[in-house]
Amino acid sequence: MLVAKSCRTFLPLLNPARQWFAGPGVCRFALAVMLTVLLLGIGTPALAQSSVCDWARCPDDEPGPVQNLVVSTTDTADSITVTWDPPDTGGRPDRYIIYAGHNAPGHGGGKTKTPRNLTKRSVTFKNMTPGKIYKVWVRASNIVGKGTWSRATIRLNSNVLPGPVTNLDIYATFKLAMVQWDAPETGGHPWTYIVHLKRKGAGSGTGRTKTLRAKQSPVMVTFEGLTSGEYKVWVRAKNKGGKGERVEATFTVP
Repeated sequence: MLVAKSCRTFLPLLNPARQWFAGPGVCRFALAVMLTVLLLGIGTPALAQSSVCDWARCPDDEPGPVQNLVVSTTDTADSITVTWDPPDTGGRPDRYIIYAGHNAPGHGGGKTKTPRNLTKRSVTFKNMTPGKIYKVWVRASNIVGKGTWSRATIRLNSNVLPGPVTNLDIYATFKLAMVQWDAPETGGHPWTYIVHLKRKGAGSGTGRTKTLRAKQSPVMVTFEGLTSGEYKVWVRAKNKGGKGERVEATFTVP
């Protein structure tokens, strides 16, 4: 009775082949197909999910919030180091998302890291701006979904003196000298560079001084209209905290 009723309900959907499906054998076959689809697609979702998850090692739920979030700055005062512990609730994470910026994630202007090593749980953001306040957000995610954000705030120190510039080099030719150097490898982030050129043996208070903004590395400046002779040049970095150590070199203009 149930078979006949199900068949009469199902068959009108198969027009214009309704008459062909009216036979009892075909009806039983159609009903068997229907039940199979229901069994695989609806009747045993837990079984299907269990089989897939046993193979893919799927978690049962999205991860909870990460624990013990710590944000610190480095000696250079232009880097942020972030450490955390895994969630103690929810499913097992298969990825961590770390965001650092002035605004919340998704509002632009920040930097994002998704480290491959899930056991290290430490990342460093470089080339940040000293003196600025940064918000750091961390959350775990897995195949089920994304956990809630954990948040911390830090202000980078802008008073750490920059270290000495590196790789100071001079190229001198007729009436011209080009001075080039790289950014300091230690100390605070430089804001500007001060370059002073003086002819050797000249009195105090003489020479030429140029100031350049610290935008990129290496940095180069040119002095023109030089006469033949021996010269001394020094370069030092500067930021809000003050001036770093001077680096000097001598050269000869032919």
